[in-house]
Amino acid sequence: MPPPTSIVLTMRFIPVMILLGARLGWADADQDEHGHGHRHKHPHPPDPHHHHDHDHPHPAGEGHHHPFTVELVKPAVAAPPVIPPPPLPQIHDFSPKRGPAGTSVAITGAHFGPNATVHFNGRAQKTLVQRSTRLAVTLPDSAKSDVLVVRHPGRPDATTATSFVVEPPPVITALSPTAAAPGTAIEIRGRNFLVDDRVLVGDRVADVLSRQPHRLEVVVPEGTSDGRVVVLRDASRGVSPRPLRLLPLAPVIVALQPPTGQPGTTLRIQGRNFLPSDRAMLGRMALPVLARGPEFIDATVPAGARSGEVRVVGPGREARADLEFTVVAPPEVTGIKPAWATPGSRVTISGRHFLPGDVVLLGDKPASDLQVIESEISFTVPDAAASGPVAVVRGELRAAGRAPLEIVLPPVLRGFEPEAGPGGTRVTLHGQNLSRDARVRFGSTELKPLARKPDAIEVQIPRGATDDRFTVTTRGGEAQSASAFAVQEPAQLLSFEPGFGPVGAQVVLRGRHFTNQDTVSLHGQDLPVLSASPDALTVQVPAGARPGPFVVRSRGKDLTTRQSFRVVAPPPLAVLSFAPMSGPPGTEVAIRTGRRFTSSDRVMLDGAPLLATLLAGGAEARVRIPAGARSGRLEVVMGSGERVVADQPFQVVEKQKPVSDSPGVY
Repeated sequence: MPPPTSIVLTMRFIPVMILLGARLGWADADQDEHGHGHRHKHPHPPDPHHHHDHDHPHPAGEGHHHPFTVELVKPAVAAPPVIPPPPLPQIHDFSPKRGPAGTSVAITGAHFGPNATVHFNGRAQKTLVQRSTRLAVTLPDSAKSDVLVVRHPGRPDATTATSFVVEPPPVITALSPTAAAPGTAIEIRGRNFLVDDRVLVGDRVADVLSRQPHRLEVVVPEGTSDGRVVVLRDASRGVSPRPLRLLPLAPVIVALQPPTGQPGTTLRIQGRNFLPSDRAMLGRMALPVLARGPEFIDATVPAGARSGEVRVVGPGREARADLEFTVVAPPEVTGIKPAWATPGSRVTISGRHFLPGDVVLLGDKPASDLQVIESEISFTVPDAAASGPVAVVRGELRAAGRAPLEIVLPPVLRGFEPEAGPGGTRVTLHGQNLSRDARVRFGSTELKPLARKPDAIEVQIPRGATDDRFTVTTRGGEAQSASAFAVQEPAQLLSFEPGFGPVGAQVVLRGRHFTNQDTVSLHGQDLPVLSASPDALTVQVPAGARPGPFVVRSRGKDLTTRQSFRVVAPPPLAVLSFAPMSGPPGTEVAIRTGRRFTSSDRVMLDGAPLLATLLAGGAEARVRIPAGARSGRLEVVMGSGERVVADQPFQVVEKQKPVSDSPGVY
């Protein structure tokens, strides 16, 4: 059955109606969900967020008719306009990221429409702020950690990248102690404590010493006042059930003066925050307080006290010293070894209660290089020390040995007199520190002192001794004389030879204990001493000498010969002649001087001695030219020392070879 004509016309004119609507300014006409336009008059301009609901008496999809005037025009050929879809909602961030149930959360983003809703744990939440770029909701009391979802009708959901973490709020159940001083630690017990939680004590932030989910340990800050303890975490907080009562500042000990002492010593405890009710303790023993102030306590170390820890104690407060106070007994000296000593040597004091820092006095001189243990002190005797008592000194305490320490100084020898003499001479040694026990040696021979003084010792040189040094030995050491004592035995004149001689003759005087300072005279005339030895003096007869005995003056004494020396006329002038005048080695040469040769005369050729044979009772001497000899002058050295030299040299020539009749044979 064909459709009614009115329906056909209506369907055919729908495009025309749409086009005409566009031309007639239907822009302000709303469309319902079926696409039908309605003409409305609005008291305000179009608002994308303003929503209007209409009731239609007809079901969706049916024609909705309104009377209007249609001007028939020629249908347009253009296509219908394309309406773009609305933009999708976007979530940029949300804050806070964590918190307890009931926390208000703000979501920032874009394109949040008026119909946008926030869902958490699968349920829509009441919106506190509704803007195109911001949404705010309050999470329910039963909230659990989850993502936040923004929903629009007919659009995809927008979800946060991370979950909001629902944290149970911190809860404080107890404080321990409930009263504390600034600077002391308190314990907070409860639950749900996290690592970033802050703690307020009164109105000050406290330093957290340790954290556990059910326990916090914090330090009561300086400058705070009585108040409750609060654990803060963003919007959540836990408050202590009762306030913390502040006590006075805890006492602090900074020094002990002195750090050691014997019973009866006044001990000053230096520090701060001391109260009149505080007590001073040494170990478990209470100390009698003499005076006190906020920064000191003076107390007496009682009898029977022992070394220990010093404390200042009050109700709920205590201070401890870093170092113990050492209770010491006064030093006691029971012995000193050795009983005598030399400067620079070590001495040991035995006793009790010695401490490092004790001073040792020898007389009024302090000892050096002390080594101290509880029962013994060893020290070095100072150079300037003298004999006297030895004492161990500690402050005003002084402990001395019963017997003084004898200081034995090393002996000193400054000289002796006389410096020379024969055996049996008494000699006095001069010096210092020559004690009564001094022993004296002359060389290796020990001498018995004849007399003693602190600065002199008299001894006797033994018979038959020779030159040597003195050595003095005492407990303090040894000293040796700088020079030797010269043992000078008296000279003895025994003989002389020859018994006669001319002027210029040399005479040898024989004897004992001669010195090079001895002098010789002949008939009152001094003779030149040519050489001197302990057993011989050689002199020369001077011109003008007269016969008489020799006199030797030795060490102040004159020694005279029993026999006289006879001065004789000089022998005739000696002239050396020889023959032949030349010859080869092996030639025998006869020598004459005009005097008689003696066995002490010597014949020499060019300084080389020749073996001589005496002939004619000594009137002539014969020598043979040795092999290898060279030409030179012949010389006779007489026993008197006179030398006679030939005027002409003896010529040593080569030996002539015999001539042979045969050719080539000689």
